Amino acid sequence: MGPVEFHDKLTLLSQAYSFDDFALKILRDQHAPHCIFENEIVYKVNEEVQKLFKDNQKHLAQFHLPPLKSLVNKFTDWSKEGKKRIRDGVIKKNNAENLLPLIEQIKGAIKLAEQESSLSLLLPPDIFSLSDGYCSMSECINVCLTGRTITPELLKQSIAAASSDEIKEFLNSVRERRESHPHIFNQMIDMFFKHASFDAQALFFSPMLGFPSDEPLLNSIISILPADLTDLNLSDCQLLNDSHVMNIIERCNNLRRLSFKNCSNITNTAIMALAQSPNMGNIKNLNLRNCFRLTDVAITSITSSPYMHNLKIFNLKNCYHISDIAISAIAENPNMSKLHTLNLSNCYFVTSRAIQAIARSLNMLNLQSLNLTNCYSLSDSAISSLALSANMLNLRKLNLQDCYTITNAAIIALAQSPHVLNLNNLNLKNCYLLTDIAVTSVANSLSMANLQKLNLGICNLITDAGILAIISSPNIPKLKRLELKGCNKISEETIQAVVNKLKENSQQNVILEPETYMSFVYGELS
Repeated sequence: MGPVEFHDKLTLLSQAYSFDDFALKILRDQHAPHCIFENEIVYKVNEEVQKLFKDNQKHLAQFHLPPLKSLVNKFTDWSKEGKKRIRDGVIKKNNAENLLPLIEQIKGAIKLAEQESSLSLLLPPDIFSLSDGYCSMSECINVCLTGRTITPELLKQSIAAASSDEIKEFLNSVRERRESHPHIFNQMIDMFFKHASFDAQALFFSPMLGFPSDEPLLNSIISILPADLTDLNLSDCQLLNDSHVMNIIERCNNLRRLSFKNCSNITNTAIMALAQSPNMGNIKNLNLRNCFRLTDVAITSITSSPYMHNLKIFNLKNCYHISDIAISAIAENPNMSKLHTLNLSNCYFVTSRAIQAIARSLNMLNLQSLNLTNCYSLSDSAISSLALSANMLNLRKLNLQDCYTITNAAIIALAQSPHVLNLNNLNLKNCYLLTDIAVTSVANSLSMANLQKLNLGICNLITDAGILAIISSPNIPKLKRLELKGCNKISEETIQAVVNKLKENSQQNVILEPETYMSFVYGELS
């Protein structure tokens, strides 16, 4: 009998509701009624219990303490019940005494389980008196495995505080348990994923680098994930493939946040299956960053799916093969109407046509953050379409970093827009065609009153005149952060003026990064 079969057998026995039922379960004999009255039956049960523990001594572990202790309590109660029935005259012979050896056998098994060395418990003496103190993740999980109670808060704290090395060590322990004690393996996975933070999950999966030996391990983990899990972070799990995603879709029916970041083996097949699954109807945050095998087919399957109607955050960074077809589908499908954050960084084939589709779509009314970093095919017309659209009233963050074809005309359109009044974060880093004309238009704008962060890094044509216009403008009183790294035409005097202005705005110290002082200014309110 293997460890799994032994665990199942022990669990089955511990669920017996009477000694008769226990005898039937262990003897597998359908003809043993009222066996507490029969010496022969009690003897056979005793013999079977002894054989069960003797043959499976190596499988006894701390995990078995709860069912074993449950059996001791049940046998004690059944013994008392037998004695009471003698006193009441229901039976004449005191065969209940025959249960005592069984009780002693199970107590012996408990001692073996408590001494099981393969489950180490390195516990501080006062661990159970700690309410706000620290104990390691492994310590907390091991304590739970013994049947002791730890508050969910303490377990969450210990997992959140675990270092990457500690989580890797835990993964190694999980590997060992899968082979030696599958029942403990199941409990470890359940406890970890019920209490682990999103980042801790990624640290757990990331060491699985595609080694064949980890394939069955990952399959086993996915097959026993808590079905009601709301967040699942498989970022950097290079082993993950379409079949694993299929299993996740089938297993989990309450996911709200799902990350496949850097899972480069995922193809359109997996994403199409995800989009078509009713189990995925609660997804609000989907991260497909660096899933570079995906094409327009995968994205359009998401946009057309009625099960994706709750999607709010969609990360497609470095999905190199998607084009205007996919982005236009996002813009034009009502299923995407709740979308508020869209990351299209490094989607090289996205052109102005796709951004114009976003701008004119009523489905994009909730859009708050649009990241177009390094979408180098964009022209001024794309940005102007956003500026001119009444559908962009909720736009708060616009990232145009490395869109190096953008000129002053695009920024002037934004500055003069009556629609982007809520814009608070504008990133123009490395838009190196911009000049003081663009910066001055921002300074003079009546639409930029909520601007808090402005990045003009590596805009080498900008001079003191443009920056002085920004810091002297009454139109952007909320400016908290200004980055000018790589703006080589900015003088030391202007840098100091910016520092003083940001201090004045915040009435707090400005944080400066340890770079060459002449090269940039970087200020921030806390």
